[in-house]
Amino acid sequence: MLLTAIILIIVLGAVFDFVRVLLLYALVWLAPIGVAMATLQMMLAYYPDDPSMIFFAVVIAVVVTRVLIEALAVAVRRARA
Repeated sequence: MLLTAIILIIVLGAVFDFVRVLLLYALVWLAPIGVAMATLQMMLAYYPDDPSMIFFAVVIAVVVTRVLIEALAVAVRRARA
């Protein structure tokens, strides 16, 4: 029984660590995509006849989101060290 409990704890720890890594990758990759889609929807509602403004707004929103995520990652790394 004790061996089974130890094995279960190890397996659950590995699964939770894997899920944490997947969530971090989802944040890094899906957050900018979600921001781009939301920005595109908003810009199309307000400026439907100006494709250059829509393009630059979407690009700027994605780049700013990615930079903020990277800044958050750097802050977490420094806080842990």
